[in-house]
Amino acid sequence: MAFQIRDLSVLAYANKFTHWHYRTTDSIADMRNIGYFADASDLIGVGDLITISCIEGVAQRGVVHVDMGKVLTTPMVV
Repeated sequence: MAFQIRDLSVLAYANKFTHWHYRTTDSIADMRNIGYFADASDLIGVGDLITISCIEGVAQRGVVHVDMGKVLTTPMVV
C-alpha cells in the first residue's frame, strides 16, 4: 500500500520541530524508499521525528533530508 496523507498527524510541535504519528498497514521496509513520504514533503522538515504504527509494531524514523518531493528518513535508536 502507498503512503496515505490522511493517516499522518501531528503529535507535538515546538521551535520548528514536529513529532509526527503515522499509522499504516505497510512494513518498515516499504517506508525506506526515499519517495514513500513524498506527498508530505511540503509539511515534513529536516529534524522532524515520525513515530510509525505499522504491521511490525512501532518504529521511529528521523527526517534527514527533504527536497522536491523526496523525504529521506533514518531509523532512530531508542
